[in-house]
Amino acid sequence: MKKRLLLVLLIEICGCSNYQAARVPQPPGSYIPAIYAAAQINDAPTRNQALRNLAYRKDLTEKELEYLVNLLAIRKGTSKQIKDVLLTVLNNPSATFQTKQRISVVLPNLGLLPLDQKEIVDALAAKADRKQAADETLSKD
Repeated sequence: MKKRLLLVLLIEICGCSNYQAARVPQPPGSYIPAIYAAAQINDAPTRNQALRNLAYRKDLTEKELEYLVNLLAIRKGTSKQIKDVLLTVLNNPSATFQTKQRISVVLPNLGLLPLDQKEIVDALAAKADRKQAADETLSKD
């Protein structure tokens, strides 16, 4: 009886994350179907590797990167896997202030280990410092 209850609960939990992912509004974009498909992979390491491979793409739009972050927040994995995907998103030249802001919003709810979370926060700060330095250089010219 207990095994049956545990099995039913496990199925319900897995189904809920798929349902939540389906409820995230899909912005227009050529990579949206690929991002959604990658987020539906049940094996966490494979899912996060697929999302990371997509996050490497330089031709992603800001909305596509935000959508990827939103799905990552729903379909989690290990702390290291999530950290790797987020660092890849942050290193993408398409990442804008809005993308970084979205990462900042979901970061406390991702269940990252403290050192992994600190690494993401440091990357967010470093990205802001680089942009500010570039803006100052342009304003001097």
